[in-house]
Amino acid sequence: MCLKMISLLRSSLSTPSRRGVILGFTLLTLITLFSCKEVTPHRTAAPQQERLANKPAPAAPVFAEPQIRVALMHDAREVRLDAAGGIVIARQDGNEVQRTSSGASWVIGLVPGGLSLNGQREHGPALRLECLDAQQRFTLEGREIARRIDVFTDAKRGGTLTAVAFLDLEEYLAGVLAGEVPYDRWGREALKAQGVVSRSYALYQAKLHANEPYDVESTVMSQVFRPGNRHNAVIASALDATRGQVLTCEGRLFSAYFHSTCGGGTAPVQTVFAEQAPLGVLGGARCPFCSQSPAFQWTATIRKDELKRRLAACPDLRGQNLGDIRALEFFDLQGPAGRAAKVRIRHAGGEAVLNANRFRLAAGPGELRSVALEKITGQGDAFIFQGRGFGHGVGLCQYGSQGMAAQGYTCEQILGFYFPGGELTRLYGATTAAR
Repeated sequence: MCLKMISLLRSSLSTPSRRGVILGFTLLTLITLFSCKEVTPHRTAAPQQERLANKPAPAAPVFAEPQIRVALMHDAREVRLDAAGGIVIARQDGNEVQRTSSGASWVIGLVPGGLSLNGQREHGPALRLECLDAQQRFTLEGREIARRIDVFTDAKRGGTLTAVAFLDLEEYLAGVLAGEVPYDRWGREALKAQGVVSRSYALYQAKLHANEPYDVESTVMSQVFRPGNRHNAVIASALDATRGQVLTCEGRLFSAYFHSTCGGGTAPVQTVFAEQAPLGVLGGARCPFCSQSPAFQWTATIRKDELKRRLAACPDLRGQNLGDIRALEFFDLQGPAGRAAKVRIRHAGGEAVLNANRFRLAAGPGELRSVALEKITGQGDAFIFQGRGFGHGVGLCQYGSQGMAAQGYTCEQILGFYFPGGELTRLYGATTAAR
């Protein structure tokens, strides 16, 4: 079933919302299509107080719950796994190496020409380890991970080991909510909204990386995954209430981005991710809801020589022969918060222009928290940055979502505010939690 998401009012809060339903369609069609062409203006009003009605869940799942492949670690020389029960170990071609009926510890090591298993050499670049009991999970560094884990030599990373967990999507999302938000003090409606956004993002990434060894990272490079939370009651309740629901635009899945704090307004997608075309559902919105974030306003100091060192490692500046940095000019301000789209770096050898978000990532996103900058001061051997917000600024503002939930807004209203023109579509499953 597909539900039209609540949209933002242009006038007063009392105007009734329009509700609509579009026809269901197959999962294959949904994840094969990507873009939504509508571009909408920035909005200034607040969402409606009226709750968006949901249609009854189908009696049986429309589609089976998908799996997702999560890269747990990279650049390893060995991977240590523990299992409480029986497991089966197979090579890349599917041929079994070993089958056990009781628990044990396993060490997969890197040796010339292949992998070793508990010190015994196994030819071949990959091993698959799977628990025989569907309810059991391998543990890694003391944390419950997944029923199946693949370990392989990664040619793209110098032949070191990469470990990938195969997880049902809802189990994966439990780890994402644990890793992305303080679930123990976040409002239920904000948790539900995060679940829908993270589910949408994960499925979009799975389509993009279908021909690669894994779909998502377990870090901020995708979305933070903290394993061992599949039985967390608070998280399970929020996910169950939105089970199988994703965001779509004109019937197409899109990359539902999110970030910590927008600092007053979210950013149009094309100003941050230059390779993406303008998209109405990611067009940006003024946000009065995230002022309680500790990163709403901040100041950071970065030494000029350290900034030069970090920027020299940026792929976009490779071959620029970067000299001592003398001045920074952020320009092409976009969106309600006035985020810079570009930055001009004036240095001893000339100047270079870089996408502002890529500059932020290269300079150190833990210090340069956003490019919604209020002031930059060159003070001796350092730059002092004053800004607002934390993250790239596209899509859902997490602290804004929590601010809305604290004021009584529903999950649907939160999603409608940050993704104007979007639709809430159920791909699989029926919810069992009362709404």
